[in-house]
Amino acid sequence: GVNTDTSFGYIRSVMNTCTQNGFIAVGMNDRGCGGVPLATPRLANPAYTNDLRNIVDVICSRLSPDANLFIMGYSMGGNTLVKYLGES
Repeated sequence: GVNTDTSFGYIRSVMNTCTQNGFIAVGMNDRGCGGVPLATPRLANPAYTNDLRNIVDVICSRLSPDANLFIMGYSMGGNTLVKYLGES
């Protein structure tokens, strides 16, 4: 969401459930969120999908070609995910 990051309980709970069920869980904080200083002039923006695209590309490059990738997003992250999927 807009004011949350991967340290929040509901995110950690979902990631924990995923790992307990054999998945590799990865969390993504938007630019400047989660206590990480903003290192670029671009702020978090749900219309900008390149950060998500780059992360998905890196993850896919590290998995076997037949591996399934499951992506979920909450609130603003869900909007970014839907936009990303529409572009892909």
